[in-house]
Order: sequence, then structure tokens, then C-alpha cells
Amino acid sequence: MEEQSSFIKRIKQIFYASTKSLQYLLTHKKLLFFPVFTFSLIILFASCIDTVNYKTFGSHIFLPTKKTESQSEKSIPHKARRRGIPFEILLLMLISIIASYFSNVALSFALTPVFKGEKARIMQSILYILLQTFTIVCTAFLILFVGIFSKIFSRKDEAEDAPKRNWFQKKFNMSGDFGWSIATFLVVPIIAHEKHTIINNIKRSSELIEATFGHNFKNYVSVNVVTDLCIAGLAIIAALIFGIALIINQIFHNPIIIDIGGYIVISIIVLSCIIGCFLSSATTVFKTAAYHYATGNLIGPFSEHEIREVIVEEKK
Repeated sequence: MEEQSSFIKRIKQIFYASTKSLQYLLTHKKLLFFPVFTFSLIILFASCIDTVNYKTFGSHIFLPTKKTESQSEKSIPHKARRRGIPFEILLLMLISIIASYFSNVALSFALTPVFKGEKARIMQSILYILLQTFTIVCTAFLILFVGIFSKIFSRKDEAEDAPKRNWFQKKFNMSGDFGWSIATFLVVPIIAHEKHTIINNIKRSSELIEATFGHNFKNYVSVNVVTDLCIAGLAIIAALIFGIALIINQIFHNPIIIDIGGYIVISIIVLSCIIGCFLSSATTVFKTAAYHYATGNLIGPFSEHEIREVIVEEKK
């Protein structure tokens, strides 16, 4: 019961931090360029992938396809048309993650002068991420795939109540209850403000977090939990709407119902994408403030107490 109340308390703290970060973005309207930039990149790549799929297989991925088919489309088997869709959706998700990294590094770069009361340097931040393209792409891939494999290789010490240091923890100087999520917490602002190799960016993040907040993160809750909950909720709504449309179509045999359901689902997906972009930018506001606090320069909209509350549960 105590653990449950502690978890709810952490969720409330993260929700407060996300709300305050969003308010900061809305107050400094020039910074809204970055979530819009992320969304634009995702829509651009989604359109490209959808167009390629339509030209190749004669069917859309993200839009309902009309029933009329040309001769060339009829020659392509239905299974062949749909075979590549899961891969293409995964590709879009990967591209979306990379686009988010680009935008968030640029935002973090632009935030520091704003924290100091100066103007946001939008063009300088864009030029900076172009120069850091290789580092950003490689870091995004590394964090994503190592995050997956670190969970596979993580194991508990049979003799003790603490986890053993697996290969990933040893490689990146992580100890105790350090998870990959918390170890890479400050990577985005580190790329934006320091110049290290790809591996050293992650090591630097891990070292800063451990030096500032310690290494006991048993009750750590990811700051992305608000984004995850919002998108999960919208995904459930989209699935329910499309399921209802399928059931109604089975009863009335009217394909227009499927099309209407499809367009509603697409609208929900677009809404999820917009929410995800803005909440991702809000998270970057908090991470950048936490980075400056960890490097001994507390600037930004958050106090020391607010930063520590979100990252590590303080013992009273």
C-alpha cells in the first residue's frame, strides 16, 4: 500500500513538472517552433512512406484505400500489398524517435539563453544539430537498442537484494539500481552543451546523475510516463472505435462505415503525435534544467527541490 501511494505521488510530481514545462513553452512562444518542427518531420516521413507503399502495393498505410483498382494494382496479390506494412510502421516509429532527438537537442541548445533571460537562438540551434547529425543519429540508435538488450541481460544477484552489474552497467559506469533510462536521462542536454564521443555522452550522463542524485533509484518513474499514459489512452480509444466500426460493418455491410472509422482513427493518431511532440519538448525543458542543476548552475523554471523530487524520491 505504501509503495502504491509512493508511485501515485511520483506520478503527480511528474505531471506537475510536465505541466510547468508546457507552460514555460507557451510563455516563450518562439520555443513552440521545436515541437511543430518534430511533428512536421514525422508527417513528412509518414507521407513519403505512405506514397511509396501506394505506388508499390496499391494501398495506403495511413489512409483508407479506395476500392477501385487499376490493372497494375490488381496484379499485385493482397498479401504482398500488406506484407511490408508492419516493417514500414516500425520504420516510421524509428524515424519519429530520431526526429524527436534532433528537435530535442536543438530545443535544449536554444533553452539555455532563454533560461538566462536572453532571446532564443532558433537558427543557431538548427545549425548546431546539423553539425551534430552523426552523433545524434548514432546516440538515438544506441540508446534505443541497448535499452532493449539491457533488459534482456539484466539479472538479479541471488545472494543479495540488489541487481548485479551487468555488461551494460560496467561499460557505462552504472552501479546499484541504475537502469538504462535514468543513466541516459541527461544525454540530450549533454549533446546540446558538451562535445564528447557517442559512448562518452552516455557515460557523462550516468556520472552526472550518480554524482548529483546518488544511485538508489528503486522507486524511479520515467518522466515520459505522462506521454506514455496519454498515448496509450488514445490508442485504446482508437482501437475501440475501429473495432466498433468493424462490428457495425458486419451487421450492415456498408464499407463507408469502415472508411469513417479509419478516418477517425487517423485523426486520433495525428492527435497522439501532436501530444507526443509537445510533451517530448516539455520533458526536454525539465531535462535541460536538471542538467544545469547537475553541473552546478541552477537556472530555468524549476527549483532544486522540484528537480530532485521528480528524479529521485527524497527520504524525509
